[in-house]
Amino acid sequence: MKITRICAGLMAAAMASLALVGCSARNNPAHRYYNVPTPHVNTAPGTPAPPRVSAPRTTPRTTPHVTTPRSTPHVTAPRTAVPNATPHVTAPRTTTPNTTPRVIAPHTATPRVTTPNTATTPRVGTTHTTPSTRHHVTPHTTTPRVNDNNVNLNRHSLNRMDGLADNYDYMQSAPRVSSPRTLVPAVPSTPYATNHRIATDARRSVAVMNTDFSEIGVHSAEKKGWGHGGPVDEFGRSEGAVSYQKKYGHLSAVFIGPNENRVFLTFDEGYEQGFTPSILDTLANRGVSAVFFITLPYARQNPDLVRRMIDEGHVVGNHSTKHLSFPSMPLRDAANDIMELHNYMKDNFGYEMSLFRPPMGEFSEQVLALAQKLGYTSVFWSWTYKDWLVDNQPPAAESLNKLLREAAHPGAVILLHAVSQTNAEILGDAIDRLRELGYEVAEWGL
Repeated sequence: MKITRICAGLMAAAMASLALVGCSARNNPAHRYYNVPTPHVNTAPGTPAPPRVSAPRTTPRTTPHVTTPRSTPHVTAPRTAVPNATPHVTAPRTTTPNTTPRVIAPHTATPRVTTPNTATTPRVGTTHTTPSTRHHVTPHTTTPRVNDNNVNLNRHSLNRMDGLADNYDYMQSAPRVSSPRTLVPAVPSTPYATNHRIATDARRSVAVMNTDFSEIGVHSAEKKGWGHGGPVDEFGRSEGAVSYQKKYGHLSAVFIGPNENRVFLTFDEGYEQGFTPSILDTLANRGVSAVFFITLPYARQNPDLVRRMIDEGHVVGNHSTKHLSFPSMPLRDAANDIMELHNYMKDNFGYEMSLFRPPMGEFSEQVLALAQKLGYTSVFWSWTYKDWLVDNQPPAAESLNKLLREAAHPGAVILLHAVSQTNAEILGDAIDRLRELGYEVAEWGL
């Protein structure tokens, strides 16, 4: 019995303790959202279950149980390092700054010496000097460019030149050379020749740059051709030449002279066939001055003949550098073509050209205006005939009669080709007969 009473006392104490715990759980806000049952304790058999009443608190709470909040929010403890009160500044380097400019040590290695190739023949036209001990190659002067075409121009290479072949069949044929040509040998370049060429190019560039192409552009670029033949008026003058003279005379173009008993002889020189010396002899014997329109290749190949033309009082005209169709060329290229021959004649013969004959007789208003801007008079013709086929020359008597019958008109500008053997044979008689008909074979003055 004593043990039973002890056990019952212990059980009562345990129940009281559990009651306190349950009350605390029910009053805990964290447990209000959960269904936490009050724990149940089984008693010993035969022992009535104690009532489910919480034991009275020995010290009642005056306030509900509330979890004590922290007095201050959780803050990470500050670093022990002393905060930097001033902005972070990188400490200056302890090295002493370089107050003097950096000097690169000179290269002391032995420079490479270019060994001249003694087995190779130097290029023709290039001045070679003693090999230099410097790093760069041996200096040399380059031969100035003479032209797009070879100096040794002949009847075959003439046809291969860009645009040189034209509606003149004599330009496309292969004439038989009856006399040797005088060719200009290639001359090695010198500093003077190089500077001379630079000066020539500079003058040509200045002349072209000073040309106002905008003014020329207001004229028509329509390509026109000029041949020969056609109806004539009561004086025997070509009606086409008279019409073109009125239409294009303001652009310094000459198709026919004034209606006076004067005629003018002009010759086209594309290449030398060997008859120009005879023609010059005849003109000198008759006291006649003519106009010779030459190309740049002709001037280079025949300097003696060109010099003779000038010395004997003839006019040397500009027949272009490359003998191309000028209306098909850009204006700047056309200007360069004219000025290249112009400057060559001025530099090598001291001669200032002023007459221009468009190749193939092809022109436009812009071409005429361009030549005028460059200080030229464009010269065409009022009569010519088919005399340029060197392998199919017309009979001399027939040609003489044709010339006297058709070319003998007031103000005639006669075009002959110096490659014609027939022209060389009949020239003297033609001059004599024209004078007999009352015409003056006059010096150019149009």
